[in-house]
Amino acid sequence: MPDRPNILLIMTEQHRGDCLGIEGHPCLLTPNMDSIGAGGARFTNNFCNSPVCVSSRVCVLTGLYPEDTGVYNNEGAWPRFRLPRPLETFPRIFAEHGYRTANFGKVHVARDLSARLDRHAAGAVEVPADCLRR
Repeated sequence: MPDRPNILLIMTEQHRGDCLGIEGHPCLLTPNMDSIGAGGARFTNNFCNSPVCVSSRVCVLTGLYPEDTGVYNNEGAWPRFRLPRPLETFPRIFAEHGYRTANFGKVHVARDLSARLDRHAAGAVEVPADCLRR
């Protein structure tokens, strides 16, 4: 057994938290997500700090409120937008403590933050986009 746990954070998009079979939804079939959830930790009392994609994802990655990140809407993903200050992310902290970190799929965060996510520490994994389509 490893001396520290493996951590897999899955953020899905545009559905309510109870839209999983494991949460008791009577109609939706989500066997893969249910299996993952049954074998690990689930956050069942979570709240979104912002109803907008980029702002919400920045909150999750940094643990800060929109007022503290300077990202209130999707302007954070605009090419000319810059964060008011560098922000620390939990994936970066994990990488500094020996975890191999990776981002898959749609990241959609402030561009300054996205660059920091892609350059964690030695050992960070970068997966070419064409590998995700196989």
